[in-house]
Amino acid sequence: FELEAFPAAFEESLYDASFIVLASALTDSAVEMLSNDATYALHTDIRSIEDDVVFRVNSDGAQVTSTGIAHDVYDMHGPGTGTVWAVGAEGRVLVWDGAWWALQQTPVKRDLKSVWARSEEDVWAAGDAGTILRWNGIVWQKLEAPTQLKDANWRSMDGQFSTIFMLGDEG
Repeated sequence: FELEAFPAAFEESLYDASFIVLASALTDSAVEMLSNDATYALHTDIRSIEDDVVFRVNSDGAQVTSTGIAHDVYDMHGPGTGTVWAVGAEGRVLVWDGAWWALQQTPVKRDLKSVWARSEEDVWAAGDAGTILRWNGIVWQKLEAPTQLKDANWRSMDGQFSTIFMLGDEG
């Protein structure tokens, strides 16, 4: 995840600073407020920032895993099958297959800020300057935004069944 205005390193006036991060993982029924199925992780006294890592939570607890990703990642999502997509700087899309991260080719160079995966054959990504992509299980295809939204900077997306919801601002 990315926090706007978050320092790249703890220097000068932030030399002795530490941060606390509370993260949660929810089942679909918890998101829909039909159950309390969730897990929460509290990380305290964070004094250094790690590049190139993600946290994985499994039966052994939270583990830090190196990704091999050398560029900023802005969002991650998976359909619950073990496959996860990550989107980031310069149109990059990476997919986790349970063993490693692989870079996928996209037809854009704009930053991608959000991703939502309905299934392994239906994944959506969106980002700066009206960029909207759809993965069909084989390739990423660029979709045209409506004329009035062609310059929108998309920041978040979610979906349910056949509907995709996108949040952004005017470009």
